[in-house]
Amino acid sequence: MSLVQRSPGHVRLLCSIHAITICWGIAGLVFISVVKGPGTLVAWLIWGSGFCFVGWVLVGIPLVAAGDRICRLRPAVLAIGAGFCGVLIMGLPYLAAVLTHNFGAGDHMVVAPNATFLKFEGSAFLIAATAALLYRGLLIRSQAVASRPQGSA
Repeated sequence: MSLVQRSPGHVRLLCSIHAITICWGIAGLVFISVVKGPGTLVAWLIWGSGFCFVGWVLVGIPLVAAGDRICRLRPAVLAIGAGFCGVLIMGLPYLAAVLTHNFGAGDHMVVAPNATFLKFEGSAFLIAATAALLYRGLLIRSQAVASRPQGSA
């Protein structure tokens, strides 16, 4: 079944999965090259896959449900909105610990995030913003392919 024969919802879902997969792979390569040590690949496969999946469920699926409205948004607005959602998703474990007062074995937590915390949030912003822009680009490209006459290649 070609791209032109698929339903618009199916095409949007495929574009979304394609965008998050590309960003997951690029972010994994960056993570593995920056973080040296044993188990780096396994750590990325477990934690990186988990956070990317949660981000796709919480941000990617609503973007798919928004349909063609995504194409009407300015790219900067879409990137900043998705980036802040990525920051929120990356900060969810920290936020849950603060809200439930479950600070672990030491029963205390420093409320001010350190530089490592901000690096993770910054990378989450970049991954989410890039994935949203890539999704928008893939969606526009798929619409252009679908609107072409059937005889042209």
